[in-house]
This record gives sequence, structure tokens and C-alpha cells, in this order.
Amino acid sequence: MELPKTFSCPKCGTAYRQVNTTAIHYECSCGNVNRIDGFLQSESNQKLKQLPLYSRFKQDTKGYFNQQAFSLTGTLVVVFKNAALNFWTMQMQDGSVKLLEESYGFQTVLTPVTGINTNGLYDRLNRATTTKDTIIDQLGTYRLVQLDDFWGFDVKGESAADIIGAEERFLFQSRDGETYIEIWLAGKECRIFKQEPVETIEDLELSAVNPAIRFNEKDYVDCASCGKEVNIPYFPLVKNFVCPHCSTLNKFSERWRWEKEQKVVQLQRNAAAKIPLGTKLHLLGDDFKVIGATIKEDNEDAQWQEFTLYCETDGGFAFLSVFNGNFMLVYETMEFPLLPAVGQSMIYFEDTYYQFYNDYTTKLLWAEGYVFDNFAANNRRGFTYDYIAPPYLFSLERDGDRNNYWYRGEYVDRREVQNQETPIELPRKVGLGTLEPSSKFTNRQLIVGGALAAILFILVHLAIDLTGTPAKVVLSNTYTFSDSSKNIEVTSEPFELKNFRTNVGIDISADVMNNWVSLDYALVNTETGQEYNAGKDLEYYAGSDGGENWSEGSNSYDHLFTAVPKGKYVLNIEAEKGTDAGLVTTLYVKAQAGSKRALNFWFPFIIILSWPVIMLIRNYSREQERWA
Repeated sequence: MELPKTFSCPKCGTAYRQVNTTAIHYECSCGNVNRIDGFLQSESNQKLKQLPLYSRFKQDTKGYFNQQAFSLTGTLVVVFKNAALNFWTMQMQDGSVKLLEESYGFQTVLTPVTGINTNGLYDRLNRATTTKDTIIDQLGTYRLVQLDDFWGFDVKGESAADIIGAEERFLFQSRDGETYIEIWLAGKECRIFKQEPVETIEDLELSAVNPAIRFNEKDYVDCASCGKEVNIPYFPLVKNFVCPHCSTLNKFSERWRWEKEQKVVQLQRNAAAKIPLGTKLHLLGDDFKVIGATIKEDNEDAQWQEFTLYCETDGGFAFLSVFNGNFMLVYETMEFPLLPAVGQSMIYFEDTYYQFYNDYTTKLLWAEGYVFDNFAANNRRGFTYDYIAPPYLFSLERDGDRNNYWYRGEYVDRREVQNQETPIELPRKVGLGTLEPSSKFTNRQLIVGGALAAILFILVHLAIDLTGTPAKVVLSNTYTFSDSSKNIEVTSEPFELKNFRTNVGIDISADVMNNWVSLDYALVNTETGQEYNAGKDLEYYAGSDGGENWSEGSNSYDHLFTAVPKGKYVLNIEAEKGTDAGLVTTLYVKAQAGSKRALNFWFPFIIILSWPVIMLIRNYSREQERWA
């Protein structure tokens, strides 16, 4: 095992004792970046630049990853064409070395992959696209996600990240979507790393972190158009700014200088949200600062605003998108679904289906402050595809066939924007927002909730029936009309209602045919004399006319005396048969104390179900509005 060595800085002579025997670079306290190659020599690579370190991590910090202790010995700061990343060297407890990739609020651990046969991989990388599979020996089949160019680097502390000769960085996703690998291409040499995303900084159990990233507010450059000084505190994370003096958009180029692109033309923005640069916002639980703004247009002439936000909570960036007075918060993500096929209407990620909503090209119309867009991108071949599962969004920006950028979005209630500490002038809301929920409850919640409420009601109703006083038949008899009498008078045996309130049901039927029976009945309290009276005529006629049979009326009837007070009662019934030519011979009477009224069940049951049904109809109607 090789032991750490002690070197002397070739510039100032300061002694340096190596921490990691695999270290590539070391920055001396005098600021000189040295390459370690058996001895220290000043790094002469033309891509070595002086870059600021903007990070939540600290050198010599200790932590844990996968239950193994590590320490951070230093970092490699790299500026790519489309990003700027820090690669911290993780000296693991077992002597191995990993890299902790960090920037824009993301962090992921890179584990070097060795023992891979890379013969022919260089050619496969040159042919790799986001739509074709690339076989990486012993690792499986992957698909390209992003390709970026190395522009420049700097070193802070001791770094084991081998940047020497690196020209391109490839990011691949496995065909099952579960694994990500990163490849640095140096000439024909392929340096392969397996990515393991870290969800939060807290997961690393670090002994110390910077509570927030402190940008150099005094860092400035001269505008490439007017020559006046412009502060650039977010460089190299953000590589475009609009000069506040001459309104010219400046962009940073591979030639390592700021170049003017074009003058920003002022647009009429009467219907736009007016959120000044520097405004502090608290959205969806995070604190943000507005650092830039843009107005964009798609290929169908729809225009919207995007405010560039710096997240003071985790050091990342996000975008507040405003369209028709509706708001969503959008941010780039490094964990995403598989690339959908052409015409695919659904994507699936983390137990959620996202439905295809729209595809469009984007054109930058106007900008101010620090932005991630420039006008040159208007000429590139790119498409955006939106997939929604309100209140959430997945958005895929395809830049040619070698770069896919995935973004996640979430609906922001305009009341949350209105209730900021700094008053904000908002445009009028028009229609249902792309991610605005149809209601506070999803269709699934309404269906499940309605079903559970109905089941609970039925169980309670059954429990009341089983535990309550059973119904008691107080009268059940059949009476016959004699030839000499057309009246029947019936009085039941006395019965007692013991509950505070009780229903008493009366069922009456007669074998009436082409005749009628007039009924009068009374429920009489034998103690108080109070009567509950009712009456009904039963009539039933039938015959034939022109060969067609007909009938009208009914030969049965039921009546319910509801909420009768407790006490002793008798039931008196008087029946008089009609004088028509038809027959009436018998009358059947049944009286039951404690009868259940069907309406007592169905009315509350329908009321219980009506709310989820109404909400489902409302959700459907609003969804039709969203997709109109």
C-alpha cells in the first residue's frame, strides 16, 4: 500500500503532506494549483481558470455514506457548456475514493467503475443519441440523457478527480430507468462512474455545512456592449445576464469571455405579473430570491413569463412560470422517468401516471437580470413535452438528439403569491391552470371516500335495526263483507308503544274489482284520547276495449303514522264498499308498531352519496376546461 508523501509547492516552497495517495491536484495556500505526479508541478493546463467555489460543503468535513465514514479533502470546480459542477473528493474509511458531485441544489455520489472492457466504447459514445440504446460492456444497455463539453476547471484543496485531458461528459440512464452512469471522455480514454443520488444533504450526516451559499456580490465584468460594470454574483452557475445599463444580453462563451448577443427589446406587459428583481418569495415551503425574468412564446403564439429564482433553502435554482394568471414552480431534476416513445400518452414515475398534455417549441422574447436562456437558443432544434398529474408536472426539453433536460413542476396557488411580504401586482386569472387541481379532492379520493361513507352508513343502519326494538304486529286479519252489509268496523286489541317516538305502519288490501272501498282509520291513545286520523279510497277497474286490455287504480295501500308518542293505543278502521256493479268481498288489514320507513334510509343515503357525485361531475367539467 502506497503511503502518503510530503511535497513542497514549486511556487512558494510550502510543505504539503498528501492525504490521498490517488490525489491528482493540490491547491497550495498561496493559490497555486499543482499537479501531483511523483512530485508537485504547477498545473499548466490551459483549461485551468480562477473560479469561485459556491458550495454547501466544507473542506475537511466528515460524514457518512452507505454507513461508511468519509472526509472531504477538496473539490474540483468544473465549468461545462451547459452547467457548472463541483466534484468533491470523498476519502472513504476503507481507503477507496468516491466523488461527491454537487451544484444547483443537487448532490450525487460518483463511484469509479473499474475492470470494464472499454474497447470500442469511444466509437459507441460518438454515435450515442437519446433515442438509441448504447451497450456498455458488463454494465448493460443504457440510453444517453445529456452530453456536455468541459470548458474550464479550478481546484480547491486536494482533489482526486482526474480532469486531465477530459473533453466531454456523458450522462446515461439504464433501460429500466433505475441506474445512472457518468462517463468522462479524455481522448479515447473513458472514465466511468456510477451515480448514486443523495436526496438531501442531511442524509450524508456531515459534521459541518455552510448554512447557505454566499455569492460574491462584488464580482463584476464589463458589459460586452456598453463597457459598464455589471455585477455577476451567480457566475459560473448562470452564464447569461442582461446589462441593466444598455439592456444587452451578454452570454459567456467557450472562449472564456463575455460576448454580447443582442439588445433586449422592451415588450408591452400590461397583463404580466410585476415582480421586481431582488424580491424575496416564500413558495411551497422554500425561500427564494428573484434574480431574473423572461418572457417566452411557443409555436402557437402563446406567451408566458418565467422568473428565475435562487433557492436560499438548498442553494438551487427554480423558475416561477406565469400564464393567464396561473402559477407553477418548476425546477430541474436529475431523477426522471424513461424517455417516452413517439406518441406515448402516459409516463410513469414514483407510483404516479403523468398524462401527455402538450408539445411545443419555445422562443425567448424578452429578459432581464440573470437568466439561463439566451436568444441563440431560438435557432436550435428543440422541443418541449409536458406531462401532467395535477398538481404536478414532468417537462422534457429536448435539445437536438443528444440532450434531454427534465424538469418537475408543482402548482402554486395565486393566494400564496399574493400573501408575500412584498406586495406583488398580479394579472387577472383566466381559466383553469395547467396544474391547478380540479378540486381539493382527487377523483380517487372522492370515490373511495364516498364508498366508505356509504358502507359506514349501511353498517350503522344495520346496527340500529339489530339493537333497536323489533317491530310488533298488533293487528293482522282478513275481514269479509256480507251480502247484507256494506260496512266493516274493526278495532284492534290495545297495544303499548314504549319508545319516545315510534312509527306505526298500516297495510290494507282488498279483492276489489271494478268497484271501490272507502277507508277511514284512526290511531287512538286510550289514555289521552288523542287521535291520529287518515283515510283512503281503494278502487280498481279493469276491462278491454277494442281488443286491448286496460286497468286503473289499485287494490292495496299502506300508510305510516310517524313519530307517534309513547302510550297505549288501539287502531279503529271503518270500511265501506262501493255500490258499483263490481265485486268487493274481503278486506285484509295489518298494523305493525315500529315499522321502518324506507325514506329514512334512502334520503340520508342519497344525501351522503350526492356530495362525492356532484364533486366528481364538477371535476370532470373542470378537466374538460383544462383540456379544451
